[in-house]
Amino acid sequence: GTKFYHNYTRGLAPGQAQAQRYIQSFDVQKPVVMEDVEWIPTQVLGQSFLLHQIRKMISVAVDVARKAAPLEVMDKALSKKETMNINVAPAQGLFLEMSFFGGYNRRKSSNKELSDLDWNAEGPANDRWKTFRDVVRRHIVQEEIDQGNFVQYMYTQEFIYDCQKMYNMEKHETETEKNEASAAVSASDIKQ
Repeated sequence: GTKFYHNYTRGLAPGQAQAQRYIQSFDVQKPVVMEDVEWIPTQVLGQSFLLHQIRKMISVAVDVARKAAPLEVMDKALSKKETMNINVAPAQGLFLEMSFFGGYNRRKSSNKELSDLDWNAEGPANDRWKTFRDVVRRHIVQEEIDQGNFVQYMYTQEFIYDCQKMYNMEKHETETEKNEASAAVSASDIKQ
């Protein structure tokens, strides 16, 4: 849906209209192993993106997955009232796989001289795309093997940045922490 992504870019204030973006889906796919390196493909489908938006979304998702940040951080970061500093995940591995032209194809339907723009249609353009995509993927894997960009990023996230401070968690107790504290109090009441 349409949300505020001011925390996922730079130079935009909370609530600014330019920070609104429409994201249809953000899907995590099955892990793949290439050259003994595990990759977790993600696919983001949206109308337009801000500078660093996808990389910052990945950064938050990684921090939540490794439990360095609670799940509530995702909703908090999309709030038009909250401001937080989110790190940028490495660009390596990020590439535009496909552009979709549904709106264009619907608008031009009255002009039969123009053909649809569809990269998924079988034919020479689709074959060239598949070959190109495979070359890009092999390059990405080799670059990670040679440079270890994501490993360096993970080290920095774990040992350099303070997630409590970065996600403004030190001043707000998360819902998970409240529930755990409540359960602990209830458990101690039972023991007495």
